[in-house]
Amino acid sequence: MMELTSLSNTFWASPQIFETDLADLAKDGYTDVICYRPDDEHPEETSSVRIAQACDVHGLSFYYHPIVPGEPFEDQAKALTELMSKPNIKICAYCRSGARATKTFTQACLIV
Repeated sequence: MMELTSLSNTFWASPQIFETDLADLAKDGYTDVICYRPDDEHPEETSSVRIAQACDVHGLSFYYHPIVPGEPFEDQAKALTELMSKPNIKICAYCRSGARATKTFTQACLIV
């Protein structure tokens, strides 16, 4: 079960999500999913390709913007700023624990 943390009226952070979560996200009105987790970070976790395919099935836009822990993430924050400027958007962003998604949101808010 997903543990979504609301950071604004358009952005929710989550730990790793799974293909089975995407139907619920679509049903709950989410429009976009962002993966901040590198695929090779933990081989047993669901790959971004599989999440992207499931997003497509459920009509969700998918973005793969991996952040390696400890490395700069300004580009990902800028991309998030652009995405958040779209009208009628509801974003679920995930990583291993939700921390990188939360930090990227915080950084994006400083850019605006």
